[in-house]
Amino acid sequence: MSYLSMALRVLPRRSLQKTATPFVTRRLWLPSACRYNSSAAPATTINNNQPPLDITDKDIDLTEDVDEWLSAIQQLRGEFSNNGKTFNPETSLAPPGENNVYIELMEQTQSKPTAAQIAEATTLRAKEVPKKNDELLEHCVNLMMRHGKKARAEKFMARALYLMKLKLRIDPVVAFKDILERMSPLMIVKNFKNGTAKSTNIPVPLGRRQRLRIAFGWILTRASERPAKDFSVRLGEELIAAYNGDSKGFEYRAEMHKDAIQYRSYIKL
Repeated sequence: MSYLSMALRVLPRRSLQKTATPFVTRRLWLPSACRYNSSAAPATTINNNQPPLDITDKDIDLTEDVDEWLSAIQQLRGEFSNNGKTFNPETSLAPPGENNVYIELMEQTQSKPTAAQIAEATTLRAKEVPKKNDELLEHCVNLMMRHGKKARAEKFMARALYLMKLKLRIDPVVAFKDILERMSPLMIVKNFKNGTAKSTNIPVPLGRRQRLRIAFGWILTRASERPAKDFSVRLGEELIAAYNGDSKGFEYRAEMHKDAIQYRSYIKL
């Protein structure tokens, strides 16, 4: 916005009707960068009186170097062309007078594996490459996740496994899988209708994913009842108790198996 338009906005409409140019009598404000400062130092000017650089003082003669470059290029073109000669990198790309020196030194200094290293390589070749993410841990993290906050659930699981590592001094992932395998039930009782007024309870076997889901659900239920404030601490304490056999999840498993045995007569083979 120009200063003229600013002045026209500041002045009232009545004054514009009375006088044709009222803004001439007013003093407009200008920023400090636009004001003239007589005390400021004069700007530096370029001195055009300096003599130009005399490049011709140095006598540079590149004719000999150019002749050597052209001869080397023609020699390489002759080696690469199909004139009966075969291109050999050992002789063509080596410096003059030293044909195979560097290649022979490289062959001499090349290290060979020892018998122990070969045996270790054969044993490692038989092992499987570990996966980036464990399927069971991913499944349990998804069960523990609330409101789509998966990163928070992963943090709780990692801290709980770290507490198991500090307390039990074993691999926490292996211990976690062992807990779920021991706590997971084998069968569950379901209610089926026969088409009449009565319904029967029939034991049904569970798949591995279903069994582990039920076992981890019991662990989460028992962990939520512990007094610690941080959920990762409560989950770690419950996993340690389950590894030692002190969790109530084993009692739930025994009751479920007891009900399945009670209704085993209704199983249709």
